[in-house]
Amino acid sequence: MNNNNQNLTQWCEHQERISVELRKEHWKLQIGLPYSKEKIGLLETQSKKHGETFLQHWKKPEVLYWEAVGSISGEKTYQLELKLEELRRTKITSIIAGKAINWPTWRQFAASATDQQRKKVFDEFVEKSKSIAPVIHEKFDKETRIFSDYGLEPLSMYCKDHHMSLTVLQKTVRTLASAIKKPFLKQWNEYSKELFGRKPAYYDDLYVLRNKIFSGIQPPHKKPLAIIQEIRNKQGFGKNNIREDAADRPKKYPSPFCSFIKIPTDIRVSYKAEGSINDVTSVLHEYGHAIHASSIRQELPYWIRYNLNEGLAESFSTLYEDLMHNHEFLTDYLGLSHTVAHDLIKRIHFIRMFAIAFYCANSLFKIDYWKKNLSPAQCDKNYAGHIKECMNVNMPGEYWKLHHILPEAMMYVPSYLLAMIRAAELGRNLQNKHGAWWTSASAGQDLRKIMQDGSESPIADFHAPNTDLLIEDLQEQW
Repeated sequence: MNNNNQNLTQWCEHQERISVELRKEHWKLQIGLPYSKEKIGLLETQSKKHGETFLQHWKKPEVLYWEAVGSISGEKTYQLELKLEELRRTKITSIIAGKAINWPTWRQFAASATDQQRKKVFDEFVEKSKSIAPVIHEKFDKETRIFSDYGLEPLSMYCKDHHMSLTVLQKTVRTLASAIKKPFLKQWNEYSKELFGRKPAYYDDLYVLRNKIFSGIQPPHKKPLAIIQEIRNKQGFGKNNIREDAADRPKKYPSPFCSFIKIPTDIRVSYKAEGSINDVTSVLHEYGHAIHASSIRQELPYWIRYNLNEGLAESFSTLYEDLMHNHEFLTDYLGLSHTVAHDLIKRIHFIRMFAIAFYCANSLFKIDYWKKNLSPAQCDKNYAGHIKECMNVNMPGEYWKLHHILPEAMMYVPSYLLAMIRAAELGRNLQNKHGAWWTSASAGQDLRKIMQDGSESPIADFHAPNTDLLIEDLQEQW
């Protein structure tokens, strides 16, 4: 090993140590436990200085160049991120029937609230989103300037990381939006009438409907964590290096998430139960992330273990989530009746179409954000326009600031769509080869083969996404 390579290896080892400690503090923050702002600040400063060291000596690997610039940006914006987190807890609030509701508890509240209560809270939260808007825009403005100083632009980075052109990305999004729009709107009207006795409304967002739609279906007797533990064991993954936090804390991040603290030896899953079938779906999704990360080979270089493009990172989580619309899994494995399973699959396919329409709108908005350099005022108008285009509902444009990914990540949202496409391919291949692949050790071996190579996995390339299989899967229930 020459000195240059040896020095890069040492740089990577130190970078991993700093990043691990940062992720541990953010984990505590996100699960609602005491954390240290001071420690985060010190670590961000160390990360910035370490990133500058990389930029002084290397330009390759390119993903490390991006990471080094990101560490400089992170040191300049982490206080804004912490401020956004705090403001969402303290300013995005409401009182309903004497009970305090805030951003972290919004989804749990919405799962059991009346129609009138949900509208009241939604409208209040949209109005109060102006209190967090300056922080969001300041954060993105700083990130834009810093990345630009180093010749980088978020949209181009995203496309290059996914091995695809912007033209292909836009075509993929619009193909999906167009393909599902008519059946989606038809089913949304039908389910809205069933659930609420009215037409669809702007405050019927994805996070409400994905619980309400299953309100009449009894969840399986097996607990979500027991289901995924059994699947892992049968596939030969076990519980290696994965732990979970299922506590319900007032300050806990409302979305379930998986944190890759240290790949592959320390992977953590967080979720807050919402009391419906969707809890099973959420746990399957997040443990798909965890199984993937814990299967990556330890001996790989740092940047190949950690710098996974977001489409790849979401593919295995979506694959496991997709078990919830597999009839054989629902009946033979979870013990649901054929009648219940059939109804459940229809409802899950509707929620999948809702998610596609929603994320198509979100993706088009985020593409425009960077491509057109949208001003704060233009953002709200642009977002409302894309929601109307994809979902035919007059959503207040300010809603994007209340989402969990849109105000935090520079891109990310198209990755959910790319992952749905890739998961449809993987699921079809596994089913054809192994049958009930969720109980198959040989299927586990096949999955490990395409998980273990980190960013060099053969499924990380999205240069030509095939939307046909995903659309075919959905068409079965149209």
